[in-house]
Order: sequence, then C-alpha cells, then structure tokens
Amino acid sequence: MQAVQAEKVRTAHHAEAAPSRSKGGTPLTLAQFMSQHGRDLLAQAQSTFPPAVRVPDPGLVFPGRKPMGAQALAVSGAVHALRSGERAVFVVGEMGTGKTFMGIATALNAFPGGRYLVLCPPHLVAKWAREAEMEGAEAVVLERPRDVKKLQGRKGPLFAILSRERAKLGPGWRPALVRVARAVQGEVRRVPACPDCFTPLTPEDAEATSRRRLRCERCGASLWQETEPRRESVYHALKRLLPKGFFHLLLLDEAHEYKGGTTAQALTAAGLMDWVGRTLLLTGTLFGGYASGLYHLLRRALPEVREDWPTEAGFVAQFGLLERVYSEGRPLVGRYNGRPGARSTPKELHTSDHRLP
Repeated sequence: MQAVQAEKVRTAHHAEAAPSRSKGGTPLTLAQFMSQHGRDLLAQAQSTFPPAVRVPDPGLVFPGRKPMGAQALAVSGAVHALRSGERAVFVVGEMGTGKTFMGIATALNAFPGGRYLVLCPPHLVAKWAREAEMEGAEAVVLERPRDVKKLQGRKGPLFAILSRERAKLGPGWRPALVRVARAVQGEVRRVPACPDCFTPLTPEDAEATSRRRLRCERCGASLWQETEPRRESVYHALKRLLPKGFFHLLLLDEAHEYKGGTTAQALTAAGLMDWVGRTLLLTGTLFGGYASGLYHLLRRALPEVREDWPTEAGFVAQFGLLERVYSEGRPLVGRYNGRPGARSTPKELHTSDHRLP
C-alpha cells in the first residue's frame, strides 16, 4: 500500500501573503497567482531587499555602442556588486535584451583594462569575439591548448573566448598523413602525403593539417581522422600555463547550462569559477521549476550557500516542493520513517505542475 503526500515547504516569506484562491473558491495556478499579486510581491521584495542601485551610474564608459532601455541600469548594478567585492553576480534577461553587450560592458567598467575569460556555447563564440571588438577590446578565441600560450604576457582589455565543448574536450581528431619517398633537391626524402592517392603535400599544407581538418585537393580524401576526445584539455592548459589571477573576471554565458551536479561542463565551469575568483553569470532561464536546478550553480557561485546549505537535500527541503511516498508492508527503497514495516521516499516536484492550496 502506498500513500502520496505533497509537502509545500515554506519559509517565513511565504506566510499568508495574499489569497491563493479565486472568488469562486477554485485554486489558482502559479501563473494566475503571479498575475494577480505580482506587483504586491515585487513591492514586498523591494522593501525587504532594497536595491543597491536605483539609477544608472553616470560614470560608466561605453566606448562603442550606447546602452538602450534598462541596459545601463543593469550594467550599473552588476558593476557596483563586483566593485563591492561580490564573488558572483547574476544578470538574468530574456532573449534579445542584449546580455552579451551588458556582459562586455560590465567587465570593461568593473575592471578597466583587464583580461576576461568567456565560457559560452559553440555557436556564440564568433558573436562574443565580434561584440568585444566592437567595444574596442581585443578578442582571442581559444580552440586548442596551444592557443593558451598566445595569452602569456598579453595586456588588456582582452577577452579570451572559449567554447564550453573545447573546454571539456580536446580536438577529437588528428592529421592522417602518410610518408612517401620523393626526390627533394637531389635527395630522396620521405614527405607527407595523402593517405589515399599518395599525392605529396607542400610544407605549408602539411603544417595546416595540424590546425584544420582538410581534404586532399586531388582526390578529396580526408587528411584527418577522428580520435577519442581528451577531457578538459583546454581547461587544464589554462590552469597549467597561466597564473591564478591572470583573468580579472569569468563570464559564463547561458549559465543555466552549468547547473548539473556531476556533468563534465558543469564541473569545468566550477573549476574555472574557483580559479578566476569572480564570475558574471548571464542567463535567460535561471530557474527551471526545480529548487535542485538552482542548488549546484548557487553553491559554486556563492560561498554563503555552501555554508548555509551543505547538501542539496537541505536546500530542496527549504525552497522546493516535495512529494513523499509512504510504503507500508514489505520495506521498499527509501528513508526509514520510524514506523514498523514502512518507508518513505521523497520526490521533488516541478512547481508549475501544482496549484497553490
């Protein structure tokens, strides 16, 4: 026999703030509740947590494009937090609000003339490089461990841009050339050639195969072959070749994609956050409906979260929505609850799947 009990765990902030039923007595969905009481909740939040910045900082510098709408205010708030010593700052905005521009502007104003590391999705690498250059900064794309050496001794403002796939994986391929005997300046030498048609390559083309996946100009065969990916090669190169403190700020684009507890990209981001020391997290979907989805990202970004909630279970118990299944009779997998022959198994629920009482 199983009994299901939904537990909405509340803190003092949830206490009887507003009616959660319609005039007809029907429970409100979360969307309906926010539509009716969102303004009141915002006012209460602003009263409890007064904004540190209410107007744009007139001292901010925008060397390229000028901010539009609320961008200047968002940048002012982020810069103020970083200058105040915060280790991590979140900038949350919908698609199209200009998070890349705001991230670059925050870095340039919080740490003028600094060096900044960007970790972003592969399809946004070129966009970050282009927009950084539009603001008068230098941009370097890190594709392989050897690219890290190019940063040594470089001054800012400099944005080093790294795809999250390159951070956690090596190239995953290598040149696939063969050596053939050819007469070179009166001597027989073994020179690199196509593995299919054995056409010799010029020294320039042979060298280029180590940087790009090329094909033979004569027969079209691949001059490269796939290899087993090497985990975190560029990430390790950064920590091996550059001193701690080389970068003044880490910018995590699409930060919600690093919320996993044990995924390779989440662990890579966590290592970089600790190594750099200060992080600006940019996302449009910080909260996905589960408290556990926030825990690891907040724990890595904010030391106080690690201290107050050392375990995910404790964090979810305070801020999440739990369903506890009690099983009587033959013991099942779960946590013993003190009743003979009974166990309970907690399961986290998505907040939007349930109505408020």
